Amino acid sequence: MSPRHAVDAVAADIHDHHITVDNTGLFNATRHIGLLCHLTSRMTADAEYQLAPNITGLPPAEILGRTAGHL
Repeated sequence: MSPRHAVDAVAADIHDHHITVDNTGLFNATRHIGLLCHLTSRMTADAEYQLAPNITGLPPAEILGRTAGHL
């Protein structure tokens, strides 16, 4: 799945599962946050991996990917 398709899939999930003020809404909000964190981690790791040969002094992709998900 390309990054664009992944972002579109997350956006579609957000539109299909609304956040409400009940237990389901809390689950949906947590799920959306989890999906966005996972997507951020993957995209950051992919970008760093592609840039690594050109930029010295960056942390390894694994570390960068793990920390980006907590944004």
